[in-house]
Amino acid sequence: MGRRRHPRRGKSRRGGARGNALPPAAEWFPTNLVDEVRRLGRGIGLLASDEEMLEFDIGEDGRLGVEPVHDVRLPARILRAAARSEVSSLVVRTFLPETVAVRHGSDPDRVVRVPMKELRGWRIERRAVGHSPVRLEWTRITPEELRDAYSRDPETGEPVPLMVSERDHRFL
Repeated sequence: MGRRRHPRRGKSRRGGARGNALPPAAEWFPTNLVDEVRRLGRGIGLLASDEEMLEFDIGEDGRLGVEPVHDVRLPARILRAAARSEVSSLVVRTFLPETVAVRHGSDPDRVVRVPMKELRGWRIERRAVGHSPVRLEWTRITPEELRDAYSRDPETGEPVPLMVSERDHRFL
């Protein structure tokens, strides 16, 4: 049985180009990272790989994306993008029921309530193990490492002011 080519090519939602090469067979290790993400509840995920920046919604019920078809396609797309990169990262921002008052960005006299958010991160490394499927080994990024990443310019690595407010974000 021959391999089928992916029918859609082009740019991801966040602007990264997707390659035309077929992905290697791949598997998550130690467990399926997408299943771990589903258990977190409502939030937003961002996968950063060599291939693309992929942002996706996570429903309260663990569903990925906004349409039912997304829940089927996104896990494969996440796996494929990570399998094509030596190192990738995944950051998930989940929303809590509790809120905090913050000043509105465009009108500092206006105060709005926003949900508290929890930030979690994973480092994903591609490991080739003989001729078996590529193993995508993931490890949690510590809260300190995650906070440091949010305090650096992504292009230069230079320190910058923290990109999110610790008033409404918790690094886990």
